[in-house]
Amino acid sequence: MSFRVLGVMVFTWLGVVTDRRMWVAPVAGLAASVAAAILLDDPTLARVIWAVIVLVLCALPGIAASWWRRKEEDQNGNALVDAYQQLHESLTPLATAGAELTQGGADEAAFAMLCQHAASSCAHFVSADKVRAMVFAVDDGGETMTCFARDGRLGNSEGFDRISRRGKAAFKSLEDGHRISVTSISDAKAARRGAWSGTGEGYEAFITSPIAVGATGYGLLTVDAPDKHAFTSTDEVYVDLVAAMLGTAFAARERWAAGPERTGHGQGDVEEASSDGVPEDR
Repeated sequence: MSFRVLGVMVFTWLGVVTDRRMWVAPVAGLAASVAAAILLDDPTLARVIWAVIVLVLCALPGIAASWWRRKEEDQNGNALVDAYQQLHESLTPLATAGAELTQGGADEAAFAMLCQHAASSCAHFVSADKVRAMVFAVDDGGETMTCFARDGRLGNSEGFDRISRRGKAAFKSLEDGHRISVTSISDAKAARRGAWSGTGEGYEAFITSPIAVGATGYGLLTVDAPDKHAFTSTDEVYVDLVAAMLGTAFAARERWAAGPERTGHGQGDVEEASSDGVPEDR
């Protein structure tokens, strides 16, 4: 290892320590003042030289901290630019496809491709590892939700129905119109007895966002991961955005299929839904 690399490593370490421990720089400044006063009390050439050396050494923590902060800001700025670029690349095709569906005629193949792109974008954009993303669609009778598109690990979910407890909870989450984010199924079980009737096999954390336009619910967009606390708040917002875009596409598809007389799937009647409205196990 060269002296230059070693010097950069030491300087970086000093910058991080000084930046995170606010007392280092003031203590170094105080030490510099005391040392300079002692050394320059009876100034000689040697004492002046030592005073200069001590002052430079005591100034290094502040200089290193300032350099580290600028470096960190540059890195954060570059990371933000990269994130915006990924967001643009992920959402633009989805938005374009949705606009084409609303403007064009019936195209089931294009609709299926859009749903698949939505699942794939969630599976690859979110920060968690080993993600599974699924698009659930309410059937024509409004009694079941089946997996229409998926991407990631594991296979398809068995879906939901209005008869089972977990199915009632899933439909209630769609009707409530709010995202549900569970950071740990195990913790949820411990905190709310009876909140989960299944095992949650294959996943430990998930995000579920309703696919809806106004009061009309069309399905759910879910993303799950095998690790606790796998998702960030940014992941939650992203899933919400994709679900909102899917809502527009589902509404266009409904117009193709049934014409203007159709008003929705009738998501208003749910019997004995789970009190917490959480879809327990997919």
